[in-house]
Amino acid sequence: MSRSHRNLAPTCRELGKYLRLLWLLLFSLCSCSRTADTPAVPDSPPNAMDSSSHADLWQTQVAAIRRGEADTILVSDHPISHQSLAELASLDGKLSTLLIDAGGVNDEAMRLIAKVHSLNHLRIRESEISDQGLENLLADGLAELRILNIPQGKITAAGISQLAKLPELVQLRLGGQQLDDLAVEEITKLPALNGLHLIGPRLTDAAIESIAQCSSLSSFYLDDCPVSDAAWEKLFAAKPKLHVHVDQQHHDRDPHPDPHP
Repeated sequence: MSRSHRNLAPTCRELGKYLRLLWLLLFSLCSCSRTADTPAVPDSPPNAMDSSSHADLWQTQVAAIRRGEADTILVSDHPISHQSLAELASLDGKLSTLLIDAGGVNDEAMRLIAKVHSLNHLRIRESEISDQGLENLLADGLAELRILNIPQGKITAAGISQLAKLPELVQLRLGGQQLDDLAVEEITKLPALNGLHLIGPRLTDAAIESIAQCSSLSSFYLDDCPVSDAAWEKLFAAKPKLHVHVDQQHHDRDPHPDPHP
């Protein structure tokens, strides 16, 4: 081999070494770029923290009731769990107000709520409670219940007849087209009722006339249910002091037109 070839050989080997180093460097830079563009994989599922927060909030409310520092539970940002509903029985005697605003309650679950005999105010939204659910709730009686609010239920006249077991019921709020004139007839039998709110019922003028016979009623709200002016005239003739809202607005004949919450 000539001297020139011997001098060239190391140079080629060194060049190859440099090329390999350059390739490794480029590969490393590309990998870093891909890593930077790729969202980080969370250490836990997206809802894990939310679930933990919900559980903490629930336990905080339960603990406050057990210590006698509160008498109300509000579940408003997630459906209530069966486990939480089952825990309610241990709060009997201390829990007065239960507000479930995000669903999670079915007819069978109403049996669990029924174990809280100290309930005074019950609100269940986003749950299609039927007549069976109301029967399950009242199977053992809730003698202290005064306010019942189930706006998205499927309760009919048959279910409302169960409310006769609630002699202290003073406020009732129900919704749905299954509420008809027969349902109103059952409502007017409630001896202590002074506040009634019906949402989207299917009523005729006869139902308004029935409401006029409800001696204890002092406030009546009706949404999404057109009735004739003649029916309203008869109602106000029979109950001139009745506070009336129609579709969230004071009726023109309402004797209490001042703004209120």
